[in-house]
Amino acid sequence: MANCTKCGAPLREGAKFCGTCGAKVEVQRFCTECGEKLEPGEKFCTYCGTPAEGAPTPPAAPAKRTPKPKKAPAAPPKSAASAPPEEFQETDPSYFDVVSCAGGYRIKKYNGPRKGIVVIPSRIDGKEVVEIGEEAFSFCSGLTWVIFPPSVAKIGRFAFEFCESLIGAFFPDGAVELWADSFGGCSKLTVYAPAGSLIEQVADKFDLPFVPLEAFLEAPGM
Repeated sequence: MANCTKCGAPLREGAKFCGTCGAKVEVQRFCTECGEKLEPGEKFCTYCGTPAEGAPTPPAAPAKRTPKPKKAPAAPPKSAASAPPEEFQETDPSYFDVVSCAGGYRIKKYNGPRKGIVVIPSRIDGKEVVEIGEEAFSFCSGLTWVIFPPSVAKIGRFAFEFCESLIGAFFPDGAVELWADSFGGCSKLTVYAPAGSLIEQVADKFDLPFVPLEAFLEAPGM
């Protein structure tokens, strides 16, 4: 025989209220899936998550979003299409603030014209440029093209953030590490590097449009 959960008095079979204290009889419930005891008021099993009898069924999980197709790579700027990028003259080294790091210099800040093409020097004051620091080129909204020397091996977070006019980044070696947000906000960007390089893998991982360097240099007019 069941007992009242409030006063402990014995209950008649089928009783809905206690005859001694008048408390409403709470019918003991058990999970229909795992058999776990359900406490009064619980709408779901706290052990396996199965809805209790009479409880609303949880809403179905939303359908998975279909990934958006990658956009077609942007064409390189006309000024860059007139000759292979390695023929461009390096940007004036005095425009770059640098700090020493393992292997050479890290570019801390770019202070040159915030538009057009930037060709990062391979050396400054006799030391190799091996890294691009965090936010070094951020908000240079007029930059259209950046050409990296083979010496650069790392690009920091937000390095080119919101360079909104940047349509091309040229990596002649392709062995460069970068973050997902190194080019954050560069919605027009296309990456050019050797096929099968680290940069191609990174571009695929971060959903950046990629063009093999070989195809770019063999295009008509190159």
